[in-house]
Parts: sequence; C-alpha cells; structure tokens
Amino acid sequence: MVATNMAATNMAATSMEVSNTTTMEVQQGQETEEDVDRVSQQIRDTRQESVNSTRNALRALQEAEESSGRTMTQLGEQSEQLGRIERSLDSAQIHADNAQEKAGELKTVNRSMFAIHIKNPFNSTKKREKELEEAKRKAAEELAQREAIRHEEYQSKQRIDMAMGNGAYGRAQGNTNNYSNNGRGGPGERSAYAFENTAEDDAQENEIDQNLDAMGGYLARLKTSAMTMNQEVNRQNERMTHITSKTDNLHGSVTHNTALLQKIAKKG
Repeated sequence: MVATNMAATNMAATSMEVSNTTTMEVQQGQETEEDVDRVSQQIRDTRQESVNSTRNALRALQEAEESSGRTMTQLGEQSEQLGRIERSLDSAQIHADNAQEKAGELKTVNRSMFAIHIKNPFNSTKKREKELEEAKRKAAEELAQREAIRHEEYQSKQRIDMAMGNGAYGRAQGNTNNYSNNGRGGPGERSAYAFENTAEDDAQENEIDQNLDAMGGYLARLKTSAMTMNQEVNRQNERMTHITSKTDNLHGSVTHNTALLQKIAKKG
C-alpha cells in the first residue's frame, strides 16, 4: 500500500515537471517569435531610413551639380569677357602709339615751320626702311597678342567643356566606381544572414544600391568640376594681372600724349 502511494506521488511529480517544462518551452518560443518580429521590424525601419537618406543625399548632390554647372558657365562667360577686354586694350594701345607718333611729327613741324629744309635722299631712304621695319614689328606683335588671346579662350573653353561633359570624353568617365553592396556582399551572401525579404524589401535594397551608385557618379563629377574651376580661376587671375599691366601701360601712354599735346598747344 505504501509502495503504491509513493509510486503515485512520483508519477504526479513527474507529470508536473513535464507540464512546467512544456509551459516554459511555449513561453520561450513565444518570446523568440516576438524577438524575431521586433528585430525584423527594426531592420525594415532602418532600411526605410536608409532609402530616405539616400534620396535626400541624391537630391542634394543633384542641386550641387546644377550649381556647379551654373558656376562653370559663368566662368566661361567671364573668360570670353576677359578676352574682349584684352583685345580692346590692345587696340587702344595701338591707337595711343599712333597718336604718340603723330604728336611727335606735329611737334617737329611746329618747331621748324619757318626753317628751310633740304632733304637728304640717303636719310629719307633709311627713314623709310626704319619705318617699314617698325611697322612689320608692330604687326607681328599685334598678331602674336591676338593669337595669345584666342589660345587662352580656346584653352578655357576646352577645360570647361570637358568638366561639364561636352568634350570628347563626355560624362561617361565621371564614375568608374561601383559603390553599391560595398562591404555587404552579393544577394546570395546577404540572404545567408538576413530574414526572408518581401518584394518591397528587395525593391528598397535595390533602390539603395542604385542611389549609392548615382551618388558615386555625382561625387566624381563634382570633384572634376571643382578641380577645373580651381584651375580656371587661377588662370583667369593671371590673365587679370596681365590686363592690369596693359591698363597701366595704356594709361601711361595716354598721359604722355596728353602732356605732349598740351605742350605743343602752348607753344603754338
């Protein structure tokens, strides 16, 4: 009788242990499913944030490239304007030199108006030869100056066209890097560590990859534009220094001619 009661007690205890173990396993299973759902939702939220972030970055890079394009266009227009200014200064300098020669002749005529002149044919020949050589020299200088200005404008246009994608190589060379999947492996590798994706999840990951590739292209082109703008600005600064020098020379010539003419007028 005692043995029968002990056996019943042991069976009841065993049944309770089994029941408790089953309950704990069910609770652990529920907790595991809740953890999986929570992590899965966190992944979806992070993925959506990444999509929004890449969209915003892409939009900002597009605006930056548009601004860069406008700046490059302005630099091109400024280069053409510098060329026009330089040509005008060269033309004005030519007229100033001619005016100086005429003022010298006028001074000579005014001083010797009542003097008796006997022309020396040898001196006349040498003078004509000298004048011819001087005319040739000036013509060569003018041609060299015009050619230098054209060359500067051509080089400036080439630099800007290449940076803006209008040159021989175009925009295709702007991005040679593939930024998508960096450090994340391919689709097969990702699936080994990821939860089962829905069609929406795959579409978001593809959009992130495409946005990263597009961002890489924008960054490469912006780098090229920045380097070109720096080179163009430095070169235009050199041209403006040259223009300043020409302006000073022209101012000196005009001042000298004015003073000479005023002196002749007083004597007259």
